[in-house]
Amino acid sequence: MRRKAGTEGPRPTEFVADFLHNLLHLDVKPILDRAHRTLRPRPGDGAPPRPFVVRVNQFQTRNEILRKAHRGCQQDNSWSIFISWDILLITSS
Repeated sequence: MRRKAGTEGPRPTEFVADFLHNLLHLDVKPILDRAHRTLRPRPGDGAPPRPFVVRVNQFQTRNEILRKAHRGCQQDNSWSIFISWDILLITSS
């Protein structure tokens, strides 16, 4: 998930849980162990933001997120949201 740096506020884990819950219309708000930005330098103006890395607490919740996200690219206020189970797919591109 790529959002402009700083939009997540001081609690990125809570932000991502709320964001996924609302975007994917999940039955319950997901419990996340952690969520943080990738370890790249901050991008300049006009460059795409750094992706989030998220660890989901429960396997069933992870599968529900992936299943609902698999239906295609999600849109949120003109942002394209891509959800992948493999960090290498995102960071290597």
